[in-house]
Amino acid sequence: MTYNAHQILDLMFDYNDNVALLENLRAETTVGAGIAQYGIEATMPKAQGETGDPVFREYVRRNRAFSRYGEITEKLLPIQNFVESPDYDLQLDLTNKVILDLTLDGQSQRAIARIVNMSYQNVQKKQLVIAGVIAKTT
Repeated sequence: MTYNAHQILDLMFDYNDNVALLENLRAETTVGAGIAQYGIEATMPKAQGETGDPVFREYVRRNRAFSRYGEITEKLLPIQNFVESPDYDLQLDLTNKVILDLTLDGQSQRAIARIVNMSYQNVQKKQLVIAGVIAKTT
């Protein structure tokens, strides 16, 4: 899929949240189901229209989580592919690399501006330039 600069910019801003969400989904899908019923609940009739098998219901829930896992991974790939490519070193200077890294870490534009000692408007412009460079390589 090809992205324009504004779509890449949105992916850059959402990158840190998507990584955290992906880590949570990964941790959630590796934990065991842990479903057991004891006492009176085990003998009670189940609601109509639903499967009474809690393990199957957990399987269905995890399948949905796994499909979200793929969608989130697709959002991360354009940026990860760029950072790992030779274009990262060839087309970005040190300031732009720092701005990209801080953006991917979830820093606000004002925080980035304080760190790199420039106005937040200049940070916005540089982020758009970086997004344009990434868009050309995807």
